Amino acid sequence: EDGAACLGIVLAIAGIGATQATSLPVFDSLAGVSISALLGAMGLILVRVNHRFLLGHAVDSEITEAIKKILLNQKSIDGVHSIQSQWTGPETFSYKAEVDFDGTFLAAKLMPRYQTEFLKAQKSLDKDLRVLLSWYAEDVMRSAEREIKYIEAQIRKEYPGAEYIELEPMSKDSDRFAIDDGMEAQLKRIEIENLNRYLKSQ
Repeated sequence: EDGAACLGIVLAIAGIGATQATSLPVFDSLAGVSISALLGAMGLILVRVNHRFLLGHAVDSEITEAIKKILLNQKSIDGVHSIQSQWTGPETFSYKAEVDFDGTFLAAKLMPRYQTEFLKAQKSLDKDLRVLLSWYAEDVMRSAEREIKYIEAQIRKEYPGAEYIELEPMSKDSDRFAIDDGMEAQLKRIEIENLNRYLKSQ
């Protein structure tokens, strides 16, 4: 672009100089036509180079698949859905995905702290249960937020061009309460096994 601008200035000066020296306006006209052709050619080149940004092309599948692999390698994530990506510049892109977080993993991170609180509140549980559950829910959300920040840092470590990352928590069972299914004996046993496994790995 800078080279084309300099060439345009040279053509303009040459056209004006030739017209002044020969008193023939044709040189000025030729310079104008040459500059117009140069600008048109530069426009075509820029469109060709930047067409994927102008049209909002998706990021290469190799990159999106690699990021999905990073997400699925996290203990806190069960699944990744509805991936959307777009180039935002020559080396930068945006990435959005719906992420199914493993609530058992998040619960295991809070268990050492809250198990003590629930045990201490046994005698007054009827009075303190609501506030304990409120604090627990708040800390689950904060744990998810911290996990998202950590995962985003992992992605940017591998792909510094990931300028915008949006990981939207979205469970495949978001329309149901876990406790509705969780009281079934087999599911309850599986949940306890997973919880113990996460607690041992901390």
